Amino acid sequence: MQRKYIRFFLACCAILCAFSVAPQVRADDVPLAARLLSIPYNDSTQGGLRVTVPGFSGLRGISNDGTTVYLLDGSGNVTTLPMSALVGDPGSSISAPGTSHIVGWGVDSAPTFGSPDGRSLAYSHGCLFLSTSGDTTHLDCIDVSDWSVTQIDVPADYPLPVGHGWASETLIDFADGRVGKVSAYEATTSPLNGYDSYIRMYTVSGTGKDVTIAFSHDYYTFDSVDWNLDDHGIATDGTYLYRIEYSGANAPGGDFKSWPLQDTGAPSQSYVGLYTEPFSNMTYLSHDHTGDRYMVGNYSGNQFYITSASDPGPGPGNPLTPAFSTTTSTSDGYTVQVTNYDSSFTWSASTSAGNVSINDTGLVTVAGLSVGETATTTVTTSKSNVPDGSASIAASSIPDTTPPNISGLAASSTADGANVVWTTDEAGSTKVVYSVNTQYASSTGETDTSPRSTSHSDSLSGLLACTTYHYKVVSADAAGNVATSSARTFTTAGCSGGAIPSSTNSSDVTVSTAATSTASDDGYTLAVATPANFTATSSAVTIQIKGLSSDTVLGSVGKPSNLLSSAANVVFDVTALINNTTVLDSFNAPVTISYTYTDADVSSLDESTLKMYHYHDGVWLPLDDCSVDTAANIVTCKAPSFSIFAIFGTQNATNVKNITAQDRYPGGFTVQKQVANLFVMGKVAQADALKQQWHWLFPQNVPASISSLSMVSPLVRDLSIGMSGEDVLALQKLLNANGFALATSGPGSPGSETTYFGTLTRAALAAYQAVHNVFPALGYFGPITRAQMKATGRAGVWW
Repeated sequence: MQRKYIRFFLACCAILCAFSVAPQVRADDVPLAARLLSIPYNDSTQGGLRVTVPGFSGLRGISNDGTTVYLLDGSGNVTTLPMSALVGDPGSSISAPGTSHIVGWGVDSAPTFGSPDGRSLAYSHGCLFLSTSGDTTHLDCIDVSDWSVTQIDVPADYPLPVGHGWASETLIDFADGRVGKVSAYEATTSPLNGYDSYIRMYTVSGTGKDVTIAFSHDYYTFDSVDWNLDDHGIATDGTYLYRIEYSGANAPGGDFKSWPLQDTGAPSQSYVGLYTEPFSNMTYLSHDHTGDRYMVGNYSGNQFYITSASDPGPGPGNPLTPAFSTTTSTSDGYTVQVTNYDSSFTWSASTSAGNVSINDTGLVTVAGLSVGETATTTVTTSKSNVPDGSASIAASSIPDTTPPNISGLAASSTADGANVVWTTDEAGSTKVVYSVNTQYASSTGETDTSPRSTSHSDSLSGLLACTTYHYKVVSADAAGNVATSSARTFTTAGCSGGAIPSSTNSSDVTVSTAATSTASDDGYTLAVATPANFTATSSAVTIQIKGLSSDTVLGSVGKPSNLLSSAANVVFDVTALINNTTVLDSFNAPVTISYTYTDADVSSLDESTLKMYHYHDGVWLPLDDCSVDTAANIVTCKAPSFSIFAIFGTQNATNVKNITAQDRYPGGFTVQKQVANLFVMGKVAQADALKQQWHWLFPQNVPASISSLSMVSPLVRDLSIGMSGEDVLALQKLLNANGFALATSGPGSPGSETTYFGTLTRAALAAYQAVHNVFPALGYFGPITRAQMKATGRAGVWW
């Protein structure tokens, strides 16, 4: 066929009906792709691009695989360029350089390249397929991986159709990978007089030169007239077939036509229209199945035109792919509308969770989900002669926005750790945040994340002994809602003598600034004054002051000397903490420690002898630069480090300060102890008067069988405050068993007696002495008290 240089008339986007089934058709009834072929390429709204490929010439065919454009030249070689380069404003012209490839025609027994005119290309499975004139049983495959050529057999019982006119060997392809060829027009009388043409499609298997071809399906088009004088371009988008005619003589003003593909030879609506030629000879029509655009080549030139994109809709080569509106969450699922619902299709839906239904308007309803649960719904379409379509959408039921509720929070500690337990009303994760202050600088790792739990237990280890830690617990549910408990504290075990702190005070101190940290316990006060820059180890520390029972501590570690007596019921344990596991051991400058006591605590001591000691490295050491303010009851000293602090003095039975009835005694103030106190102060007449007023508290004769304690050692030694031994333990048990309890709970209480003679033992013994007329009632266990006890008839038990 000789080259044709054709000049088509420029025209607008006029769309005319063919002379067959229907009268003139409105433009908006015409497939969008057909209208795009009618739009001038330089239209600034819907126009496409005119692409020039530098260095290329002699165009004889055009195709693509969705990412690469393939251009065939007159020698049978191929130039490629990326489709990503085909970018520009509508109606503009661009230049896109390509890469040339030498095709192996005639190499290694490969077929040779014949006349290039009218052959064009179709792409599938790594092959560029070509059809040779007159050969209905073979296709040529150019393998795009190595540009070799292989002859592919076509099924003998389904040979290639004989094409029409100049483009008689043009091949077409579907987006699903099928390739095919269009037959020439044939006259028909059934079901109507006219002309039909069929499109024979083949399924391709394998890749490149190893592909095989099997018959797939024949589709038909119908025309009332022998419209096509000479094909110059044929393409399909899988829904419609498009053909460019050489002259348009049989369709006034029309140069292309389109038909919907159908299963039989029944009449099909055809559309005829003008196109405005971007080139002098518009040929080699090809479809971009990825972007739904059309490419038209310029015969023998180096240019092609690509239209704007259009969705062809469902057809033999295109499924009806469901499209969705925005989802709406419900309490147990969600709903979503299919926006392109077509009742002529069969619709079905499946879901990854819960259950799903779709009604006859395309409303999809998912139910049966838990709170905040996500499910993926897949909607499928099916129809005869149309591939099944499918699309998925994921959404969730109304999400859970409520964090777990924490209850039952408790902590049990050891000397170097703690175990924290709690419960939640829904499954959650487990984590504890903690520190020696309220910064919560440390945390355990988050556990119980898969699966989550309602019962939580977390262990902390590597902690400091006798240290108070602040902590919170954290639980997150599966929806990401996080619950944090209120702040709590626990104190690790390991305090001196096994004592349990009766109070704890924490102060965060900035080292660069002077500060005072104060703690009070049971009426006693300890103040710690730190000068600015007292350490260079850290810029900030947490100072903890804990009150401990002096009876318990001194019963364990003893006193500095047997000549000294404790001047208070409480000793204070002071630590400076750099972090959760590090203690500040020494200072660059001494700190000032002030201990405030009460008059009752030193009633039997010489106040001038009071001195503060600290327990350091297993020994009591006196502090330096001490002063005693007897009017304010304060002992103040300098300390080189932090540890346990206590005050001691020597006894002075003849120098006893006056004590009023409002003064306190350890373990609580009672009438019996008030009487004992009056005796101590030498106010015998007042003591006797009070005894008469409360005479039922002061029996004259005590039954001999009040107690029958088994003593470990005989009570033959004189005992006084500060002493230790098994005889002290026996004395405490006797006093507790006969109504003179040292304390109601803790050290010294019934069942928790100690071997240390402290202020609690002294107070209980003084009360016993006052009741039984032992004078002076000073809480000293000596010959007079021992004789009184013998006189009550307990000699066999006591001595």
